[in-house]
Amino acid sequence: MVKIILSLGVAVGIAIGSQNPSFPTFSPSPHQLTQWKLKCGKGDTQSCLLVGNYYYLQHQWKKAYRFFLLCKDKNGGCLNNLALLYFSGFRPISRAHLLLMFKRACKMGDKIGCLNYQTAFKNWQKERGR
Repeated sequence: MVKIILSLGVAVGIAIGSQNPSFPTFSPSPHQLTQWKLKCGKGDTQSCLLVGNYYYLQHQWKKAYRFFLLCKDKNGGCLNNLALLYFSGFRPISRAHLLLMFKRACKMGDKIGCLNYQTAFKNWQKERGR
């Protein structure tokens, strides 16, 4: 299995929270969720991440995917959350497309994207027998 290095911040908190029942749940009010959606639509990356993570925890992966795609960050948070969806079993994109996205992030100077690209590519080559 390909190991993905998650970005710091919300993604790690969500991942920890989903594994630990004593961790406070992430349940914004309907009003707060609506506000984040509006801000996301205007290009606010943090709001897109928050809405995407909310839907991820609700196992509404199609909705989470839509909001992670709307993110335009350069620190890898959105990209790494897309990878988290991919390796959770939701695969609207191919592994080749995921690798291409990591490669682009790496070219933009995203260190986490570079590590993910290198790790994922090496594992993929091993699986294909190259």
